[in-house]
Amino acid sequence: MSGEISNCSQMKFLKKRSKNADSRLHLDNKINIFPKCKRSQSEVISTILLVLIAIVAITIVSMFAINFVNNQIEKSKCIEVLNPALVEIKNNPLYTCFDNTNSVMKVQVHFSETKSLLEGFVIELGGADTQTFRILNNTLVDRVSMSSGQEAMVVLPSDNADRTYNISAVTIKPEKLNAYPILKGGKVCESSKVIGQIPLCK
Repeated sequence: MSGEISNCSQMKFLKKRSKNADSRLHLDNKINIFPKCKRSQSEVISTILLVLIAIVAITIVSMFAINFVNNQIEKSKCIEVLNPALVEIKNNPLYTCFDNTNSVMKVQVHFSETKSLLEGFVIELGGADTQTFRILNNTLVDRVSMSSGQEAMVVLPSDNADRTYNISAVTIKPEKLNAYPILKGGKVCESSKVIGQIPLCK
């Protein structure tokens, strides 16, 4: 009888021990699951951050590349306009001269076959007080008028033609004249020819 009681006690103890072991194992499994979840989440976040950094880097490089290509295209267009010079001030003393009596600078500008590339040009009166005038087709420009007096607004020369512009309120004869082509889109190119000695109008 005592042997049976001892066996029953041992079986109960073993069952209780087994239950405690199972509960500890279940708890350990729960504890082990959370670090794995945290690791997987951090890996996903790291991957997303790397992808975002790559996208930002590609965008920045693309912007620089596009700007570089556009600048190169504009430079090539300027070279096309300047070599040979398709826009120039004519060194003709009858039409490019300084009228000191009326304080008017007359400037004759020649266009070759380039009007399709151009939006206009800038006339620069160089000297101690440099002045610039932006000439765009069919616009009103302060102090600038057509020499013919027939147009209310300034107009560009046709291809292979000349137009003369009167710039008023010029009290001192400029030391030099420049014409800077303006490409369609607004890019201003360098001057191809400088007029240094400006005669007085006769």
